[in-house]
Amino acid sequence: MPSRILVRISYALLILVLLAGCEKPAAPLLATVGEIAPPPGVGARFPHLASGDGGETALMSWLQPATNEADSMALLWSRFDGTTWSEPEQVTARDSFFINWADFPSIVAAGEAPIAAHWLQKVPGSTYAYHVNMAFRDENGTWGPAITPHADRSAGEHGFVSLLPIDSSRVFAVWLDGYQARAAGHGEGHHGTASERGVLETAMTLHSAMVHDDGTVGEELEIDASVCDCCQTSAARSGDRIILVYRNRTASEIRDIYSASYSLETGAWSEPQPLSNEGWEIAGCPVNGPQVAAAGELVIASWYSGAGGEGRSYAAVSTDGGLTFSDPQVLDSNPTIGRVGVAAKNERRALVTWIGAAGDAAIVHGRLWNGTTLGRPFEIGQIDGSRASGFPRAVAQGDGFLVAWTEPGDEHRVRTVKVSVEGP
Repeated sequence: MPSRILVRISYALLILVLLAGCEKPAAPLLATVGEIAPPPGVGARFPHLASGDGGETALMSWLQPATNEADSMALLWSRFDGTTWSEPEQVTARDSFFINWADFPSIVAAGEAPIAAHWLQKVPGSTYAYHVNMAFRDENGTWGPAITPHADRSAGEHGFVSLLPIDSSRVFAVWLDGYQARAAGHGEGHHGTASERGVLETAMTLHSAMVHDDGTVGEELEIDASVCDCCQTSAARSGDRIILVYRNRTASEIRDIYSASYSLETGAWSEPQPLSNEGWEIAGCPVNGPQVAAAGELVIASWYSGAGGEGRSYAAVSTDGGLTFSDPQVLDSNPTIGRVGVAAKNERRALVTWIGAAGDAAIVHGRLWNGTTLGRPFEIGQIDGSRASGFPRAVAQGDGFLVAWTEPGDEHRVRTVKVSVEGP
């Protein structure tokens, strides 16, 4: 009798293995692209998108000239419910923003409303002296006083911030910190060669801290002591881990993409590891940072590299919460400008975007993740390839994704596009 039971169990296991081997890959997702009228605002630029209500709504922040003073700029936000944008509300307005096409304000949400925003604030000392400022919004819609998350208050550079909401009263912040780099000066640090700048002891560093709505800042941690000077950071949460991606800088001026994870349980960072090994050697900052998004155990990272003298955009996928990633996949067979974006709705639906060149034009392209593979590239919209268009951003919303970027001209405006998705 026991031998018959073993035979039956073995046969059942064989059937399961055969069925698993015959499992069909997930069907491709179908994308439909449609233009959406943006929130009203003359001169709007540099949008940032955040998810609200579990992806049912999207929130956008942007800069535009303030109406009360000729030289002032206002940081505004609005909510998209799937049909229309809410009336824009102001976070703050001032004439002392540090404004940069690659390093712009952001907003994070809990539920259907923002809980915090950040911007860059000029400080006395030099043209390129600025600090990170944050503010929290209470349940009545009032924005609190500015909070500076970094301990270094010298006339250096601090920016390229990533914010992640932990709960309704805490936001995790990551930023590039220039406490070492300020000795080199802006021109040497960002636009000169390594020999002009000197040794790597003057490199930009990567820091983090937990920021509370009462203005207190938790322990500031240094994640990496030498990173690229002016490339975006990006962070996403999977369970109790925060996955961070950024552009590293080695002593031999290799500037590839690295990742690290932070445990909300232990309060410690893992040792940074290379996410890519293109070996891009460049003695200056390419101003083209990575992006990452997560939903459940799915984590997708995307980045640009100019290794070999030809620009390429890549993506790597993790299905275990960012513990391991697939080999990098080239997103476009043609040369690209990069400026990537990533958004994830759930473990079977995500979007990766990048800017590709098509003759004299530039186009925002996308590829959809269906749970097993990235689908074929499709066109989201034409874009000005210059710096004035900034970096397109994407976020999950409703049955698809929202994508936004700056459309420069006599009067800047924000362009918003909905990528609706059909499929299993």
